[in-house]
Amino acid sequence: MFARLSFRSKISAVMIAVLLVFGISVAAVISRTTTRALLEESKRRGISGALHVTARIEDPLLALDFLRMREVVDEVVRSGEDIAYLFILNEGRIPLVHTFQGGFPTDLLLVNKVSDTESFQIQLLNTGDKLIHDFAVPVMIGSHRLGTVRLGVSHERIGSAVDRLLWTIMMIIGFAIIMAAMVGALLSRTVTRRIEVLRQSAKEIVKGNLDVQTSPTPLHHCWELMNCQKTECPAYQRASQRCWHLVGTLCPACLEGPNGETGENCHNCLVYRMNSGDEIQHLAEYFDLMAVTLKRRLEELERARNDLQRQQHLFHTIINVTPDLLSLYDPEFRCLAVNKAFCNFFGIREEDAAGSRCILGPAEAYAEQDRLENLQVMDSRTPLQTERLMHGAHGDRWFHVVKTPVLDPE
Repeated sequence: MFARLSFRSKISAVMIAVLLVFGISVAAVISRTTTRALLEESKRRGISGALHVTARIEDPLLALDFLRMREVVDEVVRSGEDIAYLFILNEGRIPLVHTFQGGFPTDLLLVNKVSDTESFQIQLLNTGDKLIHDFAVPVMIGSHRLGTVRLGVSHERIGSAVDRLLWTIMMIIGFAIIMAAMVGALLSRTVTRRIEVLRQSAKEIVKGNLDVQTSPTPLHHCWELMNCQKTECPAYQRASQRCWHLVGTLCPACLEGPNGETGENCHNCLVYRMNSGDEIQHLAEYFDLMAVTLKRRLEELERARNDLQRQQHLFHTIINVTPDLLSLYDPEFRCLAVNKAFCNFFGIREEDAAGSRCILGPAEAYAEQDRLENLQVMDSRTPLQTERLMHGAHGDRWFHVVKTPVLDPE
């Protein structure tokens, strides 16, 4: 499925996926770190609040002044929105003052017990719908214990703060994804447009049009930058070509390799540094170079084909104007060519003789003798001459037969 997407869609999808994974990872790390930090801060505030209540509740608790104890409790509860409850126990663990509406939950008396020797005790309680840190601090005068202060701090405020932080992070990530999608679309459009130019050039080459220009025309030319007046140089006044791709340039700073390729000197040249681009431009430059090279090779092949056709025509003209009977055979003694005199004497057509094994005409009486003579000529590499009576279409004639091996330079 992903392979069938366009290049532009792939870039956008990859960028969005990377941002999503990065954003989710960052959100998870920040959420965990923030929650841990807020919980630690909540614990410190809870301990500080409980110790503060303990310091203020000693005198009212010693005097059993319920009004003053109520004032202290109410004041502390109003000071923090995350305080879930606060109550005071006497030395017999009987509630004296509390903040609960509708009755005191006796189950709290059985949890988070603190001894006389402890400064405080913390326990995490789960009420079913929320989490509460319960802080228990003993109220001591000397070695005598007057009672216990119990303070409950809810996690709701911490959860709300973390949720707001996560929403902020997600909004930032969403905005970053939108910006990344826009930037990715812009970048991919630039890349795909240049790739489309390459594709159109390839289509033109397939159609036979090799005069394509894929890479942009250089803004600065070598003869201008180098103040060169060597008109015989292959790069002179060739505005569409890169001089570092041409063979046989006359620039003294650009040395060529043994096969005509440019060396590292061209990469350090001012002309190269001012005209070279990114990888796509390099690809387009080599694409144009390929088209030029292919055109040159095709032109050479066309010239070679024309030369072969002229030589073939000249060969047929030479062998057809001679009155002697001429025939040419390959090493397997298959006929390659015959002249008109040969065809007229034996009464055959030239196209029928090509590829056949008619050694010296269709007379089968001489077939084995001709084969042995041909083997002798091939093995000895020397001509052979003989006299032979040939049976033609219009009568018999004696011929002086010459068999000559045709050798290549090897």
